[in-house]
Amino acid sequence: MDNKTIEILLGFSELSVTSVKMTKGCIEIDCRSKFEESICPSCLKKCKKVSSVTTRRVRDMSILGKEVYLNLESRQFHCRDCSRYFQEQFSFVKPSKTNTIRLEEYLYACLKTSSFKQVSVRENILWDVLQDLFEHYSQQEIQSNLAYFPKRIGIDEFAYRKGKKEYAVVIVDLDKGCVWEVLEDRSKESLKAYFLAKGEAFCAGVEAVMLSSFFETYFLKIRRE
Repeated sequence: MDNKTIEILLGFSELSVTSVKMTKGCIEIDCRSKFEESICPSCLKKCKKVSSVTTRRVRDMSILGKEVYLNLESRQFHCRDCSRYFQEQFSFVKPSKTNTIRLEEYLYACLKTSSFKQVSVRENILWDVLQDLFEHYSQQEIQSNLAYFPKRIGIDEFAYRKGKKEYAVVIVDLDKGCVWEVLEDRSKESLKAYFLAKGEAFCAGVEAVMLSSFFETYFLKIRRE
């Protein structure tokens, strides 16, 4: 199975898979962001200056009985505009966490119908991790806040890391400083279809939009329509 197929199966739009290793009990996937840029959470400017690179080991949903681990390249950027250093963030995993969000949500669903011991043994997850996870998601559920929508978004072009001057349209969650969605087509029709598909609840919850000059005219036309 090639790297592109693995990318499609993972379904994380901002990730590029660089290699895959399968053993008897698990699948190790080396991956990194597709983009050479990131958004500074302080001044909201795009940054390219990388000061250091580390690897995060993040567990994802199991496939065919094998545990899946993402060896995720995580870059520290230096913003030249405000002199801030910040760590790269991703939409599918929370900062400092070692499990993807969808794995956390799956484990929480399991804990509703099974004991902590059963889930811990079956999924090979530490009891303490399950305890923290259950407390966090149960509190969210009580507050009816599981469906998260960003309140401030940015719409801009991000350059791919392949050096071919290719770009993708990126919707950024400005509060979290991470990619929310990636759109391959940058036409006005595609952007309009994206917001229509998200629905009224999503659009009504967006309090601020930061646009690049390229998309400013598009967005004004969409709002009028």
